[in-house]
Amino acid sequence: MKINWGHKIAGFYLVFVAGIVYMVVLSSQQKVDLVTADYYNEEIKFQEKIDEKGRASALSAPVQYAVKQGLMTINFPAEFAGKKLTGEVLVYCPADEKKDILRNINVSENAMKML
Repeated sequence: MKINWGHKIAGFYLVFVAGIVYMVVLSSQQKVDLVTADYYNEEIKFQEKIDEKGRASALSAPVQYAVKQGLMTINFPAEFAGKKLTGEVLVYCPADEKKDILRNINVSENAMKML
């Protein structure tokens, strides 16, 4: 049996439409997270982030961190020695909000260690 060119065009069209439908179904099941659920209010607070960067650049040395064997160590500059530090450390995962890590600051010997 010989297939004429009309059947070939119809077959190509059906394969094309099936591919598009498959891509639409696949993309509709893709999880899409925003950086934050309250995006617009966070945008308004952006000036606070700029101020924080300015205060961080005024330190005698930058806050340093290192990750070794699943343990993250955060070293604070010497000017924080003997002072009580309060706040939170957020380790942000851009791919999945559930993988974000939020810990309260707990400093000993000018360093903080967290898993």
